[in-house]
Amino acid sequence: MHPRLAVIATLAAVAVCLPAAALHAASGAVDVEDIRIVGTPKLHVERPGSGAGYNSAWVVFRTSERLHVVRQVVAEVRGRRGRSYTAKGAPNCVRSTVIQAAKLVKPGNRYRVRFYGRPDRAGEARALLKTYTLTARRFTPPAGSFGVPHC
Repeated sequence: MHPRLAVIATLAAVAVCLPAAALHAASGAVDVEDIRIVGTPKLHVERPGSGAGYNSAWVVFRTSERLHVVRQVVAEVRGRRGRSYTAKGAPNCVRSTVIQAAKLVKPGNRYRVRFYGRPDRAGEARALLKTYTLTARRFTPPAGSFGVPHC
């Protein structure tokens, strides 16, 4: 390859990579390798007909550092992945909601829960962060509310 073409190819590669890195930094996302699940997560399930109306399972967990983009971490229960939200109750608390899972997850049974990290809130490439075996707990919302579990 001609030396000028090599320089142009290198500059083009740098021009493509720099905006992606800047976008990642600007989003507040952290590197997937730096995400740590701490403590023991909890698996809650709302039974159909309980009145809450969610038909969901929730995995509540904490991270070692506050995530500005909590959707970087998703929990998987019985092959279904959830969507993560900031949860109340403790610093760095995250709630991953797995919808349409209440019929698949029964209180008192043990389930393998996998946590996956992704480069940003919508990235497709996911890395397995950690796996736990958790006992599902029945979630009953407070009377007269549509509450969700928190730390």
